[in-house]
Amino acid sequence: MATASSMLELPDELLIKILDHLDVRFLVGSVSCVCQRLRHLSDSEHLWKKFCAQIWLDEEKKMCEDSWKANFLAWHEKWGPYMDCYAGVKAQWNRIEAALAERCRTTLSHLCGPVDKTLLQQACSMGESPLPPEVCCSFLIHNGQRVLLGQGSLLGTLEVYDHFSMEVAVPLGFSLKNSMPMRGNLMLSWCPYMNYGQALCLRSKPGLEKGCVYYLNDVGKSRRQEGYFIMAGSFMEWLEKLADRLSDPELIVHRSKILRFYHEPTCVAVTRDVKVTVATAFVPRMSQVRADKMRTLFAYRISMTMDENAPSASTCKLQSRYWKITDSVGECHEVKGEAVIGLYPVIKPGTNFSYASWTPFDCEGGFMEGHFTFVNLKSGETYDVVCPRFNMRCPQVSRAIGGEGTSEDIDYDEDDDEDYSEDEDDNEY
Repeated sequence: MATASSMLELPDELLIKILDHLDVRFLVGSVSCVCQRLRHLSDSEHLWKKFCAQIWLDEEKKMCEDSWKANFLAWHEKWGPYMDCYAGVKAQWNRIEAALAERCRTTLSHLCGPVDKTLLQQACSMGESPLPPEVCCSFLIHNGQRVLLGQGSLLGTLEVYDHFSMEVAVPLGFSLKNSMPMRGNLMLSWCPYMNYGQALCLRSKPGLEKGCVYYLNDVGKSRRQEGYFIMAGSFMEWLEKLADRLSDPELIVHRSKILRFYHEPTCVAVTRDVKVTVATAFVPRMSQVRADKMRTLFAYRISMTMDENAPSASTCKLQSRYWKITDSVGECHEVKGEAVIGLYPVIKPGTNFSYASWTPFDCEGGFMEGHFTFVNLKSGETYDVVCPRFNMRCPQVSRAIGGEGTSEDIDYDEDDDEDYSEDEDDNEY
């Protein structure tokens, strides 16, 4: 068998297999310039179909029906500056859109289209350096969401006691209007009720690395912050976490609103015919990090249900509750009391009762466990219904002292066991 003395003596099919492992830039800028044969082989439909799928997530010739290379170049004309990050950013937005289409179409309809490129250029020129390409790419896919107060929000709502918050994905114009890039921040989410949100750190600060996403509280007020709750180490990590959460089957959607509560799949207990599940949520606006102390607040949502096939003789009424609360440093205390949020709900086959409350910690979190005492309405027997242990953990914490104080106002224009409860008919108590 003859041995090839150079690569160019290999048959076309083997050369194409070799070219298949090359980066598209190297293929176009170097290999195709070697000779006419390699230039011809570099135009292989097989190669350009792979590049379209790999870089633009296009397997259907969405931009041009002529050839796969022509289709690739049409994509490149529009998205060329973001060739290295488009697939990653678009893949996460595809996951977000699919999850919303399945679970919360109202919020999906509130997503905005691409940002105006003039605004994008303005944002890149306002700070010390241009915005990261993956951030620009994301805004060119969805520029935040339309904000309808009281309606659903992409990052979820939280209602506990007299606290109401909703984190919306804010358009780029919000940060520009409030000169956020000049302060080294780019807002990704915002709560119009509680004046806080998640910000991308555009320049390093005490306790914060450039590129991380963290909770920014009380922007617009002259207040020195002494610590931060960090949500992600980078914008892409933050976007992926958002897609993960919205795609999670444990996501709670109530009355077309995404709730910030998260339910751990194993956090379920059944006593007789009463099933108890718990979901929890960290409340950043009411938590604080100081150099010598930390205070965190967590909300929890208890749901009690009885299967519709349970015997009617299982109907029962709640009498009291008991909690054992243990913090992350091992200290614990007990809480006993009548009713829940002042109510004595009746649980019968096919019904559901839910309520929300919260608990504070002087550390990074902890866990709760306990039981509810019920009385059977037919027999008069009293018994305890177990509530499973549920954990409460805050995000990564930075205790380094920073200075976010400012006297400027934020402006937004848009073209304890007490709170709320829900029964099976969505009537609020």
